[in-house]
Amino acid sequence: MITSPTVQDYRLLVRFDELREELLAAPDDPRLERPLAYWALGNDRRLPLVLMGRPTGQIVQSTFDDLRSTPGIGRKKLGTLMALLERAANDEGAEELSPSANGTNGHAANGVYAFNGSQATADDAAPATSAPGEAQPGEFDPDTVSEATWERWQQIVRRHHLEEMPLGRFAPSLQDLARVIWAKPLGEYVGLSLRDIRDMRTHGVKRIKAVTGVFYELFQAVGGSESSSLAVIIRPRFVLPLEAWLDDVLERQDFPGRDELAERLLQPLFDQMRIDVGDEIVDLAAGKLGLAGRQRPVRQAAADRGLTRARIYQMIAEVAEAMQVRWPEGEALCDDLRAKYDASTGPRPKRRWFFDALELFYSLRRK
Repeated sequence: MITSPTVQDYRLLVRFDELREELLAAPDDPRLERPLAYWALGNDRRLPLVLMGRPTGQIVQSTFDDLRSTPGIGRKKLGTLMALLERAANDEGAEELSPSANGTNGHAANGVYAFNGSQATADDAAPATSAPGEAQPGEFDPDTVSEATWERWQQIVRRHHLEEMPLGRFAPSLQDLARVIWAKPLGEYVGLSLRDIRDMRTHGVKRIKAVTGVFYELFQAVGGSESSSLAVIIRPRFVLPLEAWLDDVLERQDFPGRDELAERLLQPLFDQMRIDVGDEIVDLAAGKLGLAGRQRPVRQAAADRGLTRARIYQMIAEVAEAMQVRWPEGEALCDDLRAKYDASTGPRPKRRWFFDALELFYSLRRK
């Protein structure tokens, strides 16, 4: 039985008529073909479930009385329906991913984007900001992501041809990702809906947050990049000064001393590894090198922790595994640095220390 209309019903009617007129202004608008569920968020409550599979266009072509009389649709669910329709109406321009639509204003004059953790920005650019209603950096919540937003994030991966890139390359921290998916290509998630991902057997709440968080990072960094004249290269921020320094060293006549190697190469790499594999592993690796003082043999580290030497070596090996995901290009540069060491005749650090240092990160073969 339909109850008598209330003031709240009239407000809903007026809002529905406004949204209906706005959404039907362009009959060929692709938003009208989307199911209502496309605009829902994971934390939405009192969803009008009976309507969720219907196309948005079909719903707005209905009358308010028809919707109000639908079995299972009460006043609270009508309120949620209006919220979903408002999201659909506010999504105009999403197909083009324009800066005004997605909330970002990132632009890279040199076509190179760099980011560090959740503070994803473009070099020589203003920081990217999030769209209204989306999580701010450091506060990412996958339950606030709709299928519409998720599809826009997927388009970023397609646009910049990042399908073959590993998830771990763009994660704020590799500790956020299970190791088994560090090297998993982004393309394996492009084309899947959020519902598809949630239905995957091995994808619980934590993994879904980590995976969608990577796409969010990319959107924050380059979501507003529209220029057809630039090819955007996306790199972790920490590698830019490292590559510049290595390029300079490889052109120099002399070979850097131990202090310069420690300050300009090893310390930045260890700083990144603290983010990616944690303090304990970095302390073990740095201690093995004696980077902060006296060398700490693996045998002593194992005894102090009550672990086997084999386990300590396994932990230290995580550094090289992480670097293969974070900065695989660094292996060739470090190999070139090793070749320069062999060819140099002037003062150089001790060979064993130097090679041990490089092998921590890339396990380069000794000659």
